[in-house]
Amino acid sequence: MLKTNKLTKLLIFFTYLFSFPLLAQVGIGTLTPTAQLTVNEDAIFNESGGANDFRVETNNVQNMFYVDGTNNRIGINTNTPLYPFHFKTFLNNDWQMYFENTNTTLAAIGLYQSTNANNGNRVLMGMTNYIGSSFEAAAVLGLSSNTTNTGRGGIGVMGSANNERGNAIEAALYFSGNYFGWGGYFNADLYCAGTFYGSDRRLKRDVEPITDALTAINNLEPVSYFYDTETYPGIGLDENRKSFGFIAQELETIFPEMVKEKLLVLNSNRERKAGVNSERKTDLFKVVNYTLLVPILTQAIKEQQVIIEEQDSKIETLENRLNTIESRLRALENRN
Repeated sequence: MLKTNKLTKLLIFFTYLFSFPLLAQVGIGTLTPTAQLTVNEDAIFNESGGANDFRVETNNVQNMFYVDGTNNRIGINTNTPLYPFHFKTFLNNDWQMYFENTNTTLAAIGLYQSTNANNGNRVLMGMTNYIGSSFEAAAVLGLSSNTTNTGRGGIGVMGSANNERGNAIEAALYFSGNYFGWGGYFNADLYCAGTFYGSDRRLKRDVEPITDALTAINNLEPVSYFYDTETYPGIGLDENRKSFGFIAQELETIFPEMVKEKLLVLNSNRERKAGVNSERKTDLFKVVNYTLLVPILTQAIKEQQVIIEEQDSKIETLENRLNTIESRLRALENRN
């Protein structure tokens, strides 16, 4: 049904050329239609509220735009939309949607917001089902594309929470048993105002005291070193900066619990582009959890303190005996 606010404004003009039927034109709100259907007024489709569908077809796509009147859904490239708005892609190796803001200073591009405080559902989700290893198939990617060194506001991805019991950013890796991935992966320096580890007694089992820590510490070989950035230029290692630590293979022989094999991204330190895919190279390396050394060192200090106290006691005993001997010698000298 077609409707305008005033019936007098409804102008339907047919120009039907019997000799050229393909040139038939209909005008609504105009006496000079320039296409087969020209509408120059407000229009309402299906005002009666019937279960009527509406479809727009293009040269190569049958269901470029589809309105499912029965289920109150809109489909793009599909005539069976499963959601209120269902977009189905058909392109290869290109972005399926593109939003661009050409404003010089102001305006944003999109806002997705759940305004009901009792709505516990997710607001926006990216999902990938990629099982390969050659590409960075990120479900969500944020990119600050400016490569200049001016300005400090370029942020790839930002998370923020106004609730003190919420999490600004939360990452979770599903795993069972040993695993080679990471809950979070960063290839450069990190800043944090505080770092805490789960240490509640309820989280632990088979708790036992540490023994012979000093002996184990004496077997460690601390070293200084430089990272081999010529062999591995893309990992993000500090270049020409002296570091201190242990060799993972050597530490593993003494404290195997402190060493794991994990995947490192060999081409992480590179400029990202706004393309649909990006190559990813990884390899397994041994990594060290240095925080596990803290309780070992603490116990070693305690064991060393016991030795020191025992030595102090022996020294005190020897000093007392020496003082006694000196006193007796002075007494003998005075008699003579």
